[in-house]
Amino acid sequence: MESIWLYLEPYVFISEDRDSFLLYNSRTQKGFSFSKSESVNSLLEKMKNVDYLYSVKISSNDLENDSLYDFVQQILESGCGDLVEGDLDKPIIFPPILSLHRSAEKMELHGIPFDENILSYLHEVIIYLNGECDLKCENCAKEFKQHHCCTKSNDILDISKLEKFLYSVLYTKASITISGGNILKYENLDEILILLKNNDIIHTLIVNWENLLEESKILALLSKSSFRLGILVNGLSYNISSITNLAKKINQYGISQYWEISVSSLSEYEKAEFLYMQLKTWSEVRIVPIYNGKNTTFFEDYIFMDQEDISMIQLSRRDIFIRQSLNINSFGKITVLPNGKIYANMNDKSIGNMGDPLKEILCKEFKSGISWRRTRYSVEPCSSCRFKIICPSISNYELVLERNNLCHIR
Repeated sequence: MESIWLYLEPYVFISEDRDSFLLYNSRTQKGFSFSKSESVNSLLEKMKNVDYLYSVKISSNDLENDSLYDFVQQILESGCGDLVEGDLDKPIIFPPILSLHRSAEKMELHGIPFDENILSYLHEVIIYLNGECDLKCENCAKEFKQHHCCTKSNDILDISKLEKFLYSVLYTKASITISGGNILKYENLDEILILLKNNDIIHTLIVNWENLLEESKILALLSKSSFRLGILVNGLSYNISSITNLAKKINQYGISQYWEISVSSLSEYEKAEFLYMQLKTWSEVRIVPIYNGKNTTFFEDYIFMDQEDISMIQLSRRDIFIRQSLNINSFGKITVLPNGKIYANMNDKSIGNMGDPLKEILCKEFKSGISWRRTRYSVEPCSSCRFKIICPSISNYELVLERNNLCHIR
């Protein structure tokens, strides 16, 4: 045939960088990269133009170009598109373009109040009750900025202010995570647990395993379906037998538990892997890498992603849209420190204080904050990378390492 319509399916995304294109099929959740060339560039530039509605006319002569022919073949084989031959009307395909009806910009443009549904966005609140702890964990000041963890400070939350704040949070149905230094030293912990257990949401308490060894009172208080216990292990000096005995004891109380073992080196990981095998009988276990300021090589060797890792990522159309507009690691979360300051991310500036109206704090972050809306589309070098459409949202690791691309892709 002299003329052929080439079209892409509405669930196919196009991304590019300096050297290559990426076509990602969100239905099969697979993509393929293709090196740029004059013929391919010309075709995809038209495809990317919304006025072309994801279809362009080519001729049989065009397919004599080896590069273009190979590209079209990959489109067909991957299910990303098809050919329509003959004297037929142009296929009308709507490209996958993100359109947020309730984006901060559109709401401001149309005069829609930001506080109208803002509380529905909140789904997790992390509260640090105190900073008192007798342990001397090596990475105490660094670790809590990377994952849910305890940490020391000289502050303590006022119980009356905390109770008032909790009532406003419980109304939103957000889950609450309680942490601190050693929360078992918080004088009013019993009152907080009584308040939380009457709520139909499962809440979490974070405790270092060593602080639980001689403490049975807390286990009796938590033997309810309202709570789960997050238990932290770090370093190399822990006793595996003591930990497994503690896990058995917690299990006997019928408490939902999970363990997080933080590692900052290969030797720590190897010991953590052995502990993982001992603990998985009683609970969920996670091994969590920690950046200590000196182990960049460990991260480069074992944490950074390469192209093969990224190619294994499977995302739906909705997943990709979410990553274009929101940071899924931070969105809907706030953290309260023992001094009363509130953060959307512990690596960013405070967005308010515990005494401020909750709606006001959330509106501030949604409208002009950076934590909830920090995407790879807005930072370098990720914004110039074709994999930004499927790469995971920026995490705390990028922030503490002070580099956005924790990968080996150049």
